[in-house]
This record gives sequence, C-alpha cells and structure tokens, in this order.
Amino acid sequence: LGNFLVTPSNATIEPGQTTQVTVTFTAENARTYAELIGIDISDRDMADHPGGIPYEVAGESCIPGINTEDFASIFEEHKLVNALDPISAEKNVFAMRDRVFTFGAIIAHTVVEEEDAAAGDDAKKPPSEPPGVKSNFKLSNPNKVPCTVNLSLKPRQPAQMAEDEVFPIEIHPSTIIIPPHEHRFVTCYFNPRTIQMYAATLEAVVENGSDPKTKQFTCEVRGEGTLPHVTIEQPSAITEEGSPHLQFPRLLLGKTHTLPILLKNIGIIPATGLVEMEHSDVFTLSAGYSTTFTLESKRAQHLQVTFTPSKTGEYSHNITLMVKHNQYETQKIQISGECYMEDVTFSGLPDDLDDELHFQDGPVGALKEVGFTIKNHTSKHFRFSWPEVEHFTFSPKEGHLHANSTKDVLVKFQPDQPVSHTPLEIAMSLAQITYTGEVADWDDRMTTVKYVPA
Repeated sequence: LGNFLVTPSNATIEPGQTTQVTVTFTAENARTYAELIGIDISDRDMADHPGGIPYEVAGESCIPGINTEDFASIFEEHKLVNALDPISAEKNVFAMRDRVFTFGAIIAHTVVEEEDAAAGDDAKKPPSEPPGVKSNFKLSNPNKVPCTVNLSLKPRQPAQMAEDEVFPIEIHPSTIIIPPHEHRFVTCYFNPRTIQMYAATLEAVVENGSDPKTKQFTCEVRGEGTLPHVTIEQPSAITEEGSPHLQFPRLLLGKTHTLPILLKNIGIIPATGLVEMEHSDVFTLSAGYSTTFTLESKRAQHLQVTFTPSKTGEYSHNITLMVKHNQYETQKIQISGECYMEDVTFSGLPDDLDDELHFQDGPVGALKEVGFTIKNHTSKHFRFSWPEVEHFTFSPKEGHLHANSTKDVLVKFQPDQPVSHTPLEIAMSLAQITYTGEVADWDDRMTTVKYVPA
C-alpha cells in the first residue's frame, strides 16, 4: 500500500489466540504519507463495511539535518563580524562573509615547557596557565528525528611541523548524536607549538542527510602561534656588545639627573615583563628595584632612572628585562655615569644646567638679562675675567673669587641687529692669586669715590 508494507497480509486466528501484524513504513523525501487499509474477516456481516473494516495508517518522513545558516546560534559564545580586520589582532571571532573562525594569536607553549623543564623539580608542578585555548561551537537539530553528525578537521596548507608533532587544531568529540529539537556543543582546541600560522577546514557532516541546506556545515578555522615581544626603544644607544646603553652626562657633584627608559610591546599579543635592578647607591629606578608590567599590543611602558652620585668617579650598573613565556627576550640595559668636581663651578643657570646659558628669543634692541653664580670650592684665591664678546656684557667682567666663596654675575644680551648664537663658547679665565696683606673682596663694579675740594 504505497510506502507501507503490511505483513502478513492474511492469517487464520484460532479462538482465543492473537496474531501480530507488522506495518513497515518506507520513508522517502520529507513529507507525510497516509493510506486506508480494509480489514476483511470471514463470515462477517458484509452489509457492515462491504469494502472491509477501515484502518488508517500514516507516517511522516523527515530528513536528518542540522542548522547550518544561523551563525549567531552556532557561534553564540563568540563575536560575529562581516570580515576579519587585517590590521587588528582579533581573537575568537567568526567572519560571516569568509566563513572563517579565528582563535587569533596564541602563545606557542613549547617555550613554556622548556622553561618548566629547566626549573628542575618545579617542572612537575602544573603550569600557571593551561596550554592552548578552546572554543565551543553549538550544533542544533531543528527536525523531528535524531541525527548523527561526524566532525573532522582538514589542514588547509602544509604546516612546518616536526614528524612527531600533532596538528595543533583539534575538534572533540568526533561524532555526536543530537535528539530532535535539541543541540549539542563540540569543542575546538588550539595548542600551537611553533611560531607560525595554522588553518584547517572544519566539516560537520550529517549521516543520511540529503538536504543540501542542512546536511553539512563547513568553515575555516585559523590560529597563529606566536611569542610575546618587548623591545627597548629608549635608550637607543648600544654598547660594543650590542646591549642598550643608558649613558648619563657628566654630572657635577651634588646634582642629580634623570633619564627615561621606554619599553614597547611590538608583538601581536599582550606581553608581561619583569624589570629588575640590583641595589645601587647612585642609581635608582622609578618603579623600585623590581617591577612587573603587562602591555597590550603596540603599547609602551615608561620608566625613569635617576643618577645621584655622592662622590666623584665613574659608575656603572645593569637593568635586566625579562618577558614571560619568551626566554629569548631577556635583555640587559647597561647604565653608566660620571661624577666630577671642578675648582670653580657655575650654579643657578637656567634649566639647572652646569655650563650652558640660554637666552630667550626677542626683538632687536630688546634687553635680555640672566644671572648666575660662580662658586670656588677650594681654599685658594682666584682672579677671574670674561672676554669681550659682541652683544654680551658681563657684570662683573673681572674680579676676585675668594676661597670657598661665591660671586653673582649678571649677563646682558642686547643686539642692535638680527643675530643668532647656537652655540657660542665663552671661556672664563682663572688665575690663582695670593694676598700679601689683608684679604679684600674686589671686582670691576666697585668704585672709589674721591671728594675734591672746589
């Protein structure tokens, strides 16, 4: 009877006995079938249903399948975009136009294992972070019959892997059974071992599925193995050995100087770094002798080192930079500085400079004045004098500078025509003197007033 087969088609039933009739339904396509069976019993009243006692047999044929078009449901735990951004490093994103799911850049954990192995007994301890990452994909059965789905991953391109290395993208479980109108999750794992890009085709195929729209879901799965990278952008100078060199200028005893250190994450994943410096009497690190920081991609960390010498001499020290999960990124910054002391020094110069005098720009004819102090650090007496310099006037121009004393100097700059001095070296002359009599202060600003009778 159409798609139904009734067996047996006839039989004899003894009094008080029963017999079993089997109806086999052969499903074809996705539709509903119904047939009317006439049951005829011998010696019955044929006036009652002469064509046989009616008995309806019905069945519905369904094609197994899964949801393959509702990306918001399949990737409900992840972000959906139209297309991947080639500039930004996106993670756990599904691009609908290209049908690509990307894990993004993940730390290649071979390095972590090597570090644990080098730690000896500590290697038996569980790692601080689980290796690799995982993502769940939701497969739904919208039909009235259960379906069996087989999942597989096929590498898109030959990756550069060792012979015994397993492809780092896996899908589990490989087979699932989804009851009618229910869903199941499958988990995709990515655990890269080398620094390279990986890609594979994910296929979810429904057994006995014949509807092209529901029998198979396919997308590309990508991931990149990488390592965190932090570079030292300042200082830019390097030593003969190739290490970054933080060189302080010659510093007058009693002064301090600060220089910056700029660290930048040039990688595509966040990087955690550790900066350490052993104790020093003359160098101090703004963040302390040990500091940890985490930088997002392309972000920078600013640190400062201060040089505060307490006596003259040359000094050197080191700062160590280590990057978590990248044992090849350990770097040392060499620090050096020199402290000196002169017999006579300048103080009170603009910007706290040791031997530079800066005048602000101004119109022709405008008077600019800058004052500073010269100081004698010895037990000797000196005679000082300034040379004649066009447009500059020193007051006093010459005079005596007694032992362990100071003298204020005023410099005037008043050009009568456009002029620029960048730079102009002016040397103050010093000559040691000895007093034969009373020690008296003198410079050319002092005058002697003599009254003459009229």
